[in-house]
Amino acid sequence: MLAGAARHFLELSLREARLLRRGLQVPLSINAHRQIIGVYTDAGFVNHGYLYLGEKGTTIDYPGAAAFPGGGTFTGGLNDCGDVAGVCADSKGFQHGLVRLIPEECEEEDGNRCKPTSRAIDMPGTVQTQGINFELGPGLGTAAAGINNRREVVGMFATKRLYSAGFELPDGRFTTIDDPNSGHGTGLGSRSFGINDMGFMVGSYQTGLNIVASVSHGFVSTGQNYIPVEVPGSASGGFGTQTNEINIFLEMVGVYPDPNGTFHGMFWAGA
Repeated sequence: MLAGAARHFLELSLREARLLRRGLQVPLSINAHRQIIGVYTDAGFVNHGYLYLGEKGTTIDYPGAAAFPGGGTFTGGLNDCGDVAGVCADSKGFQHGLVRLIPEECEEEDGNRCKPTSRAIDMPGTVQTQGINFELGPGLGTAAAGINNRREVVGMFATKRLYSAGFELPDGRFTTIDDPNSGHGTGLGSRSFGINDMGFMVGSYQTGLNIVASVSHGFVSTGQNYIPVEVPGSASGGFGTQTNEINIFLEMVGVYPDPNGTFHGMFWAGA
């Protein structure tokens, strides 16, 4: 079973490489229809989102995204309707969350009738300043990371004190997600990465004196309670634990390093 899975993964990667004909590509999410969302970098080091199904690949560039090295469009959140969440950079390097939505009467993109619409997401009060590392590099702002089948979006934004906080956006209302154990020094804070259809969110928060010496800790939250998700000993690898996605069975995936600093995938069952 494992050998077959590994072989299928290799074939998928090769098909993507032939299809996109670009530089580095990173698949980030897959939905129930086997659509894959991710990001690739072109020869000029500009980032582009992509949506891939079977032999068809579609580049996703948010209108107005600045095409400079390290800039462009990042897409990482995907639901079963084909809706996408991500982030783009403007000409000053500031980040803006984005969602790309398929019309409700359509199951997937198909011609002009089902042409997706895109809009920016900017958390009210977000600070935009340069020179401090955010989740996707220097230039603080808002980033959307996950979207569920109810079109609830989660992500992160920069606060006035220059630490990040996660956010949840159900029904057009922003709710701040900030683990009570999170450090609030410059560049630290909380980030939310994924949300399931029951509204459970996962993410990470940072502790330490500064972003360089910070340690990441995973969490799962309903917006009221925060439950730690921590791989024992992961802090000794210099990073800690990060939870990236959660399903309806409260099973989570993420990353953590061993004591030598080598990263490993994580599967966590039960909250």
